[in-house]
Amino acid sequence: MLVGTALTFKVNQFSRRIKEMSQRQINDKQAWQTVRNDYAKLFKLCQIANKYLSNTILISFTFNLYFILIQLFSSFIRTKNVVKKVYYLMSVFLVSIRITCVCVHGGHLYEEWLTIGSHLNSIPSIAYNFEAERLTQYVLTCPLVLTGNHFFNITRSLILKIAGAIVTYELVLIQF
Repeated sequence: MLVGTALTFKVNQFSRRIKEMSQRQINDKQAWQTVRNDYAKLFKLCQIANKYLSNTILISFTFNLYFILIQLFSSFIRTKNVVKKVYYLMSVFLVSIRITCVCVHGGHLYEEWLTIGSHLNSIPSIAYNFEAERLTQYVLTCPLVLTGNHFFNITRSLILKIAGAIVTYELVLIQF
């Protein structure tokens, strides 16, 4: 979560810079080339973060999903022990909150990347030049997003996908 928050902060700074350049209608090719080089550095930083964190993210999501499934399945088993029942439900609740927080904080990075694209699309024609076009193409083809070993991107919509998977797996487990 901390790495995602730090990357989001840097991308937010970059997004504000593009918005300001767009509003001031800067047409200087050198300025847009500098911005494109800065985006390349941000993209490289995101790739480095993915290189070192993607396996950890994948393992974390896998274990969290497994833990939620096991705890939910255990909570469906009839037991007279109220403490066990409360434990199972609380543990599912806490792990669900953890997954949600990771998705929300990681999703902020993706959302900020989307705002960069919208700022680039709103550049007035007076300020639009070849370097701005190159930057736009670079931003569209190189997304800033944290991944789980390139199996999935951490976005806010991932929460809904995980919830759907949990419901599906629980239905399968209940049938057995």
